[in-house]
Amino acid sequence: MSEQFLQRVFFILAIIGLTLFASHMIIISYRDLQEIGVFEVSSSPRAMPRLSPRRQRFTPTPSDVDLIQGWMTIAYINRMYGLPADYLKTQLNLTNPKYPNIVIEDIAKQKKMTTNALVEQLKQRVAQHLEARVKTPL
Repeated sequence: MSEQFLQRVFFILAIIGLTLFASHMIIISYRDLQEIGVFEVSSSPRAMPRLSPRRQRFTPTPSDVDLIQGWMTIAYINRMYGLPADYLKTQLNLTNPKYPNIVIEDIAKQKKMTTNALVEQLKQRVAQHLEARVKTPL
């Protein structure tokens, strides 16, 4: 057998091996997604898997503010808690042009305060907004 033939065989075997490995990983990921409820599992063997509708929508309460952490951006917090776009900008007197896409840790550095202190201020402001929303529903 020639060296070129052996190289081709090795190349083909490597491609087959990589394909099998990738297929295995996709199947494992798919099963994990089924377990957590992303896909509906049908009893019919011919049925195609469908994305499950969200079972519950996250409705934040004032006690949920403990989820706020220093790595989060203001945009993330606004989305998570359903805050008006400029609410935290006004409450914290933020002037950074990157608002709302700025990380809490960076705001703390600019304000020359600890991240934990700023996170506590954010928690208070967000909780106040959520409490006001509960008192005056839409």
